[in-house]
Amino acid sequence: MLDMELLWSKFLALGKEALVMNHYDLNEVEKDIKVGDWKTFLMTQEVKDWIASELKLIHSSELNKLVENVSTSRSVGQAQLLNSLQKFTEENDKKEGPAFIYSYVPVNPDEEKAPNLQTNKKDVFKVET
Repeated sequence: MLDMELLWSKFLALGKEALVMNHYDLNEVEKDIKVGDWKTFLMTQEVKDWIASELKLIHSSELNKLVENVSTSRSVGQAQLLNSLQKFTEENDKKEGPAFIYSYVPVNPDEEKAPNLQTNKKDVFKVET
């Protein structure tokens, strides 16, 4: 049985380096825990969400540091890094979830004659303003 509390404590003890480690890297540091256990731990939704939020916070902080120094820097590389971090942050801010697509397909003349045809003259998705 997987001891999540033990894995969490060992993972957190490794500090920010653990955020970018895979299950093989974690096994090299913590040899008493099997690779498979680390893999299961890393694939747990709670762990994935926590790592993602930590990385987002770190990227945001690094972006702020770059912005703070941008007026004194003449480095093209810093501008490119700033641009890349900004795009990464923007992409991660996108909402996830189901997307609903509503479409209307008019019936053809043969379908209009069908006895089981039911039509709705009103657009049920249109919001009256």
